[in-house]
Amino acid sequence: DSVRPADSQPEVEGKQTQEGSGAAKVPDAPGAGEEAEAAPSIAETPRVGLIPVGAIVWLANFTGKNVGSNGREGTILSYDDQKHRYRVRLYAGEERNLKKENLVESPPGG
Repeated sequence: DSVRPADSQPEVEGKQTQEGSGAAKVPDAPGAGEEAEAAPSIAETPRVGLIPVGAIVWLANFTGKNVGSNGREGTILSYDDQKHRYRVRLYAGEERNLKKENLVESPPGG
């Protein structure tokens, strides 16, 4: 066995080593050298049952002190998976986090 300085280690990932009389091909690690396929972002992934970003909605089903919010119109900005709420910008400029049961989606073209 020969002693080699630490800075002269042979490369092993998918490269041929130069040790010994014959060079041996070391197999690549799974997925090495391949470009990883980017996972779609949450915003790009349509999700069943969710109102899409940009959809026009009306506020509905409020009772008590919020009953005056019924009938107000707004636009979906985003959905918060943790809180299970939609971020809605009302046409008056106010933004609110609302449950799906308080939103009625406008039909396309309507």
